[in-house]
Amino acid sequence: LRGMPGSFKKCVNSIFRLKKLDPGISLGISSLICGENLHELPEFLDWVLRELPIDRINFQAYQQVTEYKGKKWWETSALWPNDEKTVIHSLDYLAEKTQNEKKITNHPIQCEKFKRYFLNPQSTLGIECPAGAFNFSVSHTGDVIGCIAMGPVGNIKHADAVDIYQKRFSDVRNRAVACEENCHFLINCYFPLHWSRWEHLVKKMVKEDTESIYKPGPIVL
Repeated sequence: LRGMPGSFKKCVNSIFRLKKLDPGISLGISSLICGENLHELPEFLDWVLRELPIDRINFQAYQQVTEYKGKKWWETSALWPNDEKTVIHSLDYLAEKTQNEKKITNHPIQCEKFKRYFLNPQSTLGIECPAGAFNFSVSHTGDVIGCIAMGPVGNIKHADAVDIYQKRFSDVRNRAVACEENCHFLINCYFPLHWSRWEHLVKKMVKEDTESIYKPGPIVL
C-alpha cells in the first residue's frame, strides 16, 4: 500500500534483526485495517502471533488522518471495505482473539466499534471526542492540528507551542463537544486513553444485556 516493492519483507527482516541484536527489546506492530487486507486479517494475525518475535500488535481502522475530505469521503475511497460479510467475519475473529491473547492491545469493545464503523461510517459510536484535550498533533511542516476538519490552528515555526495550545485550542474543544463525525481520534489513536476510566465509559458503549470484558494493557498511541 505504500508503493514500495519489498517493504513488507524488509520490515519482517528488521524485526528479526532487532530481536537478535537485543533479545530484551520491546517490539510492536501497528496494522491498518482496510478493504485491501480485511479478508486476510485472521490469517495475518495468526501468522504474526505464531512467527514473529513481537511483544504486541495493535490494529487501527482506515480513516482520514492528515487531510479532511468531507463527511462522506469513504464513498469514493478505493480502500474502503464494502463486503459486509468480510467485515463481520474478520472483526468478530479479532474481537474473540483479543479476549485471550495478551499481545493484542485492542480491547474487544474497540473491535466492535471497528465493525460498526465499517458497516455504517455515520453510526453513533458512543465515544467522547478528545480533540483539543489529549492531542497536540504536529505535521511535518509544523502545522498544529487539533481537529482534522478544522485544519491547522497554528504553526510551531511561527508561534509558541504553549500559546497555540492555551489560546487556540478552545475552539477545537468546543467543536469536539458538538461534533458527530467519526474520526481517527475516536476509534484509533485515542481510544485506549479511555481505559483509565473504563467502567464509566463501558455503560455508554455496551447494551445492558452485554457482558463487559475489562482488558488492561499498555496504552498505544
